[in-house]
Amino acid sequence: MGKQLTFSLACAAVLAAAVVPGTAGYLSARLESVEAAEHQLRSLELRLQRGQASMTRTISWPQPCEMASPLPTVPPAAAFVPAPEFKPKKRAHQPIIPERGSAAGAETRE
Repeated sequence: MGKQLTFSLACAAVLAAAVVPGTAGYLSARLESVEAAEHQLRSLELRLQRGQASMTRTISWPQPCEMASPLPTVPPAAAFVPAPEFKPKKRAHQPIIPERGSAAGAETRE
């Protein structure tokens, strides 16, 4: 055999020796985690079923429910009663007449 072939076979053997156990360890860890999750799921389902079984009880009423009498109606307080709408009286329009001697209407004589 040639040196190159021997080197390639040695590298393949080392690589296989590292990859196979690593892959086997990875797969076994994954399977263990799946089994642990299934076990936890089963225990949670059992707890839920036990909790629901203890919560569901039959209740029988000794007599039918009666409607309570309605409360008497009380008129609202005076502060909450709306006041009548305020309408101011209409006034005739009065024009504004400027005073004599004011700055706006005064003329200057010279």
